[in-house]
Amino acid sequence: MIPSLVWSTAYDIFSAELCEKSGMDAILVGDSLGMTVYGLKSTREVSKELMFPHIKAVCKTVKNTPVIVDFPFRSYDNPLIAVDTAEYFANSGATHFKLEGAEDFVLSAITELRTRDFLVTGHLGLTPQTALQWEVQGKKEKSAEKILSDAKLLEARGISFLVLECVPESLGKAVQESLQIPVIGIGAGRYVQGQVLVFDDLIGKTDPSFQPKFLRRFGNARDEALHALEKYKNAVINGEFPGEGEVY
Repeated sequence: MIPSLVWSTAYDIFSAELCEKSGMDAILVGDSLGMTVYGLKSTREVSKELMFPHIKAVCKTVKNTPVIVDFPFRSYDNPLIAVDTAEYFANSGATHFKLEGAEDFVLSAITELRTRDFLVTGHLGLTPQTALQWEVQGKKEKSAEKILSDAKLLEARGISFLVLECVPESLGKAVQESLQIPVIGIGAGRYVQGQVLVFDDLIGKTDPSFQPKFLRRFGNARDEALHALEKYKNAVINGEFPGEGEVY
């Protein structure tokens, strides 16, 4: 299957504008901003208050691209908390939310959100908010069966998409074939209906030492930005900037 849906994260006006201009099918305001923007150690440190201004910036920038927002860690521990989070984020313009896992409390939260007409995307495989180790999930038969079963449970609760992270390609294929909704892969192989990458990673902005197997860098923004800064500094030192046409 050739993926037909392409997603990227975005956290600000710049990234949101470029994502929409490039024709992304959806923009994910991910809690990964904790690491890429703020240098936090994990998504567990991200709060809804930290995410709110980023969500607002993205939602007010895009005109036609769907925006999906991560619920931060502990912001959907029960249905009432999940509804409070959704209503809080709705003040920024968001109406579609992504929750990790398929535990009973997650399923209950999804049911409550759907009764209030919020859209929901699920997330299985490697779930960063609760992962004990950053490793491929579903390699053993029992864990693969659990992921497949959880995917079906989530679909039955009314999710619109399923993000599937860091699983063997064969499992990604099996999950997609078992569902009617699109599976959006990040390290889930070639046989799911869509792909998502972090904006800062795919443009080459983040530290190149971060190189999970699934990541391809499609640009070199880090080096380009450094080159521009060095040129700027040299131009000032050499008396070339500001020039005659850059003064009042």
